[in-house]
Amino acid sequence: MVAVKVSGLSYAYRQKDVFSDVSFEAEEGKVLGLVGPNGCGKTTLIKCIDGILDPKGTVEIFGTDSKSLDRTEIAKKIAYVPQSVPDGLSSYVYETVLMGRRPYLNWNVKPEDEEKVFSAMKLLGVEDFAFRKTNELSGGERQRVMIARAVVQETPVILMDEPTSSLDIRHQMEVMENMRLLAKEKNTAVIVSLHDLNLAAGYCDTMVMLKKGKIHSCGPPVEVLNSETIRSVYEVDASINRENERPYIIPLRPAENSAETQNG
Repeated sequence: MVAVKVSGLSYAYRQKDVFSDVSFEAEEGKVLGLVGPNGCGKTTLIKCIDGILDPKGTVEIFGTDSKSLDRTEIAKKIAYVPQSVPDGLSSYVYETVLMGRRPYLNWNVKPEDEEKVFSAMKLLGVEDFAFRKTNELSGGERQRVMIARAVVQETPVILMDEPTSSLDIRHQMEVMENMRLLAKEKNTAVIVSLHDLNLAAGYCDTMVMLKKGKIHSCGPPVEVLNSETIRSVYEVDASINRENERPYIIPLRPAENSAETQNG
C-alpha cells in the first residue's frame, strides 16, 4: 500500500526554485532513499513532506491530503528526525525520547509509555544515557536519541534527514539495520535522505536521485546506480561492483569536462 504520495511538488526560496515538479511514492514496509549532491533539495523536500514548509503540489498520507491534517494528526502519522540536533536541548535523554509520545499523552505518563521509551533507547543503544542531559552527549549520540524519539512515536511513516551523518561506521550500519527491520516488522514506510550512496544501496528498497532540484532517476538501487548516472549527477567517474546482490560504488576520479556534464 502507498503510504506517501508526492505529486508535482515544488518549492522556491527567495524566488529561486529549490526543487520543482517532484513526484514519487513511498510504500509501507519499504525504505526509500533520497540521494543527490549537496544543494539538490533533499532536506527541503523532507521538510515539505512533513508539513514544516508549504510547497506547491500535494502530499498524500494514506490517501489524505496532508494540508487537511493538523499538526497532532500529522504527528500520529509521521515521525521526523532532523539533520541536526540543537546544542541547547537540556532535557534528560529519557525526557527527550518521551517527547515522541506527546501525540498520545494527556496529563499522565502511563507505564506502557515508559516501557516503549526504554525499549526504543535500548534499540538505539542510548539506554545508558537515560538520565544524562541531551546537550552533554556527542553529536552522534544525540542523533541516536532523536531516532529513538521517532521510533517511540510509533507512526506508520518515518522521515529521516541525514540520520547517519554524525555517526561512525558501526552506528551507521546499526541505524540503517534498525530502520530496515522497522520497515519489515512494523510495515513502516521509511523515507531517508543519505549522502553515502553505498549505504543507500545496501539498505534502501527504492532510490530517488535528485539533480539540481529535479528527479534524475528513480527505482531499485540496481537500476539507479550505474556509471553514467554517477557521472551525470555527481560529476565523478566510478566503477560499480555488481558481484553481490546490491551494487557497490568505487569512486575513481573527478569526471573530465564537468562543465559539459553540468550543461548537458
